[in-house]
Amino acid sequence: MSFLDQIGKLLKIEKDEGRLVALLFLYSFLVGMTRVFTFMPTQAIFLDRYSSSTLPWVYILAAVSTVAVGAIYLKLGNYIPIPKLVLYNFILLGIITGLLWYLLTIKELKWPALASFSWFFLVFSLTSLGFWNIASKLFNVRQGKRLFALVTTGEVIAYAVGGSATGTLLKFLKTDQLLSISTASLFICAVLVWQFGKIYSEHFPSVQSQTVKVRKKNLKKTLKFDSYMILLLIYFATSELMYFIVDNAFNAALEKNYSTASEIASILGFYTSIAAVTGLIVRSFLMGHLIGQFGIGIAILALPTVVLVGAASVVSAELFLLAPIVFWAMFSTRVLEKVFRGVQSSSLVTLYKPLMNRAVQTQNFMEGLAIPFAGGIAGLFLLFMHHFFVIDTVSLSYMLIVVCSLWLIISVMVHRNYVKLLPGTLAKSKLIESTDEDGSQISFLKDHVDKSSMDWAISAAEGTITSDVIPALDYLESVEYEKYGDVLLPLTNHDDRNIRLYVLQEIDERRYLPALPYLKKRLEIENDPEVLSHLIRVAGSLGAEGVMIGREYLKYDNGEIIFGAIVGLLRSGHMGGIIRAGSVFIQKLESQNAEERAEAALILGEAEIQGFYQPVEELLKDKSLNVRKSALVAASRLGNPLLIPGILENINVPQLQDTVINALIPFGDSALPNVKEAFIKHKEQEEILTHIIRAIGFMRSDLACEFLTEHLEFPDEDIRHEIVLALESSAYSSPDEKRDYFINQIRDESQDLQWALIAIGDLEKEKDTETLVQALRIEEQQNQHRSFIFLSFLFERSLIRQVWDNFIFGDIHTKAYALELLDNLLPRKLRSTIFPMIEAKPDKERIKELLHGKKAEHLNYKERLREILEHSNQWTTTWSKCCALHTVALKRMDEFKDELRDLLYAPEEMVREMALWASIKIHNILDAEDAKNLFGIRFSSKKKEEAIQNGIPSLARSAWFSGIKEGKPVWTYGKNTSSISDEKNKESLEILSDDQNKSIGDLNDLISRITSKHYIPIVEKTNWFKSIDTFSDIGENIIANLINSMDDLLFNKGEFIIRQGETGNSMYVIYSGEVEILTNGKVISTEGPGHIFGERSVLVSEPREASVRTTQDSRIFCLEQEVLFMCFKENIELAKKLLAALFKELESHR
Repeated sequence: MSFLDQIGKLLKIEKDEGRLVALLFLYSFLVGMTRVFTFMPTQAIFLDRYSSSTLPWVYILAAVSTVAVGAIYLKLGNYIPIPKLVLYNFILLGIITGLLWYLLTIKELKWPALASFSWFFLVFSLTSLGFWNIASKLFNVRQGKRLFALVTTGEVIAYAVGGSATGTLLKFLKTDQLLSISTASLFICAVLVWQFGKIYSEHFPSVQSQTVKVRKKNLKKTLKFDSYMILLLIYFATSELMYFIVDNAFNAALEKNYSTASEIASILGFYTSIAAVTGLIVRSFLMGHLIGQFGIGIAILALPTVVLVGAASVVSAELFLLAPIVFWAMFSTRVLEKVFRGVQSSSLVTLYKPLMNRAVQTQNFMEGLAIPFAGGIAGLFLLFMHHFFVIDTVSLSYMLIVVCSLWLIISVMVHRNYVKLLPGTLAKSKLIESTDEDGSQISFLKDHVDKSSMDWAISAAEGTITSDVIPALDYLESVEYEKYGDVLLPLTNHDDRNIRLYVLQEIDERRYLPALPYLKKRLEIENDPEVLSHLIRVAGSLGAEGVMIGREYLKYDNGEIIFGAIVGLLRSGHMGGIIRAGSVFIQKLESQNAEERAEAALILGEAEIQGFYQPVEELLKDKSLNVRKSALVAASRLGNPLLIPGILENINVPQLQDTVINALIPFGDSALPNVKEAFIKHKEQEEILTHIIRAIGFMRSDLACEFLTEHLEFPDEDIRHEIVLALESSAYSSPDEKRDYFINQIRDESQDLQWALIAIGDLEKEKDTETLVQALRIEEQQNQHRSFIFLSFLFERSLIRQVWDNFIFGDIHTKAYALELLDNLLPRKLRSTIFPMIEAKPDKERIKELLHGKKAEHLNYKERLREILEHSNQWTTTWSKCCALHTVALKRMDEFKDELRDLLYAPEEMVREMALWASIKIHNILDAEDAKNLFGIRFSSKKKEEAIQNGIPSLARSAWFSGIKEGKPVWTYGKNTSSISDEKNKESLEILSDDQNKSIGDLNDLISRITSKHYIPIVEKTNWFKSIDTFSDIGENIIANLINSMDDLLFNKGEFIIRQGETGNSMYVIYSGEVEILTNGKVISTEGPGHIFGERSVLVSEPREASVRTTQDSRIFCLEQEVLFMCFKENIELAKKLLAALFKELESHR
């Protein structure tokens, strides 16, 4: 590490910030030199030519001129970009300062002394605006808190250098000639600002984007004088009043103790240098630490507190008749005021950040108009006091005690409002739409309810804009519009089929009898089979007349129409209709055709008659998976608790697991006892357990949360993660007695994250470990995510979710706001745990903070790989193990054969598959038979008999043949070796093998799959999907689970994958080969690997807009809508990222 890197680390300057910090430091130094060499000569000359009682006139003149110039500055800010405005500002200041210097040399003129000292206040205000207008745009809120104090140290150093050099300079220069240094500094500042505008132009918005709306609004509307703005006004006005009282008191003490301009200039130089050195110490060793520990509140409260103490010391010195001490007590108070005002100014710019786009304009308004105006009021007040009372240092100190006490109260109020505003700032800066608790999009109603009346909703529902109709109906339903049914009726004839289906659903739910005439009329002209089926179903359930309609349609030779008629008649409750429908239904129920039995199951579900549960109970055991899937859907619709055991029996079937979860959700707590039993029964089977936990999470009840919290220390990390996610989806809030537990959980997560970071450091420099390192990065993010979920159990959930969403999805500025909110929300001990986990710092720094300075324990990459593979799932995720196995395979690491053997019987299928693939890869086996012989898991009947005769148990095919010992074959199970001649070990081996019998079958299947020419290991498939833009922002572990839910399809050349006009509910990803897209028979494009099609239908089932046909043999992955939506339910992060990517994909196709 270079010397400059060490300095940067010491000063908390992160990578790529060094140049900017150096330039801003120089900028701050030059501003400081300007102020020092304007302040000292102008104040000394003023006190030499005027009495301190004239000071209020200076304050008033300074206020008037600053307000006037500030108004012009604010107005120009609407037309001139910030860098140019600040550049012109410094050039003009330099010219006028030089002119005043010339006027001060004319001793016959007295007024330049008054004007030049008033000018100092204008210079101070305008250089402050110039500096902060630039600096606040170059740093975000978190960078500002970390670096503003550092860069403004340049100003403090300028005060120290300038103040200490004043005595020496006055030996060679006259007092007025010190203004030459100020003038030169102003012109150099102008050059620097020009450079900022050139180098960092992307940080400064154009005039159009910055002000186009401002020009059309009055100042009040633009600035929005809300409660926070008014509090800031009062805060800064009180600050200004305090400043002028301190200044007046100090100048009165100077006038009483010193007589000539050079004496006053010398003591002012001494004061400036002392204040600078003290400020440097306070900034470097005190305030940074205090702000880091206690937040911005300490910066807000520090200044009024120290001035209050200083004023009290002046009064005490007078009361105890210590007159000589009064001057030095006032001197010390002035020094402390100077020091802490400097610290405050570098922190208070953060107070403008919650105002977002209004921040710069509000700051310009405050510093250019409001604060100078408050200074003018302070001047008038002091002028009044000087006119009617005898004012000296002590009487002014009494005033300070009152003013500072009031200011402390206002400071507390400002800080509280600042913290309250931060969540709103996050909400405004979010990149994604808000979602409700279920994750459904609610953006439309947010856009329209606030700005529209009932009349809009009614007219939209009846209007011609198709996209507005359904949202308008949703709105009318949500406000319980009394004539909602009447609005629905004409829409039964709407041109859009989706609107007709929606309206039929609404009529059906309400059993709205007045709709029957409209439905009869529509039946005469409806030609869409799906809509027609729904029409018949709804009409058939509406009274006796509807039953007659339904009976007629039972005669049709169309499956969808008959389906609708049966459902309608069963739901009608009319005995004649039920009997007629029942005879047709039973034929389907008892059919040998699986499709008809599946249809029978769906009919029972649509009929929603709880008493019809027994046929569903039988269909849940059907040999056909499609029938069972339909029966699960029906069971969820019927809601009869007697069906719950049958539903859970299907949790063992991977193809049905998502449907099982959906089926259990409507039962709520009534399903919990059975689900608990299933949890215990399958606790060794991660995939099944994951689905059970998700089902419990979707119940969202107190009993469900109670069960989940009982298992928070489950030994498997992936399962623990699922339990935490399930609690989050249940909106769990921790009771007081559990708070310490969750705080300890956060600390445990920080330790896990620390391990991941150390492991990354051990692996990242080694070849072929990139995928594994990324997997550990995902573990790191999971640690972060779980910690935030635990925080949501402890603090206001909506705030923590906003912070997390912005931390994950936001840009650098929104992330900064998120961390700032967290900084103000969390107690100090939790901040010290959470922030090293999430702040954007080099891993080594984070490890050091997490270890609290202790030394990290590193391993070589092989030891670290072995640790990951041997780790229980309590420490390492399934995905990390898969990636570690991928690394072992790529490096052909034969020394890991024992670990690979053990992992062949891992509970996770993905790990078993990768372990087998790695073993085959290391041994360079291409043939399935060779692989089965290697693993000793295939015997013919004859071989089985021979094995038994030779004393080798037939079930020992799960063991590994390790060689011959003493004439007997030796078999290895895992790492335990035993000779078959040992009867005790033989018995033990038989028992172990029997337990693994199912795994043996799985291994046979896996070997056949892995050695096929089309096989691609899951890690490599995942990396390929990750390379597609649509999936690039999604974690590899999530992509892997998504791939496992997809169908892997092979198409021959010339096959149609989808056809135009067909209703679709799936999307496709081309892995290899090529397809052509056709519209109305015409080829419009040809697409190859990585192309996605059908994404619109997977989001909203609707007719396909085009056909897709292969032009060569192709391999294509297919994702079904039901699977995707279940993934969305289970993982809101996936939903947000994939939806955003799919909408972007749709837009690009358009």
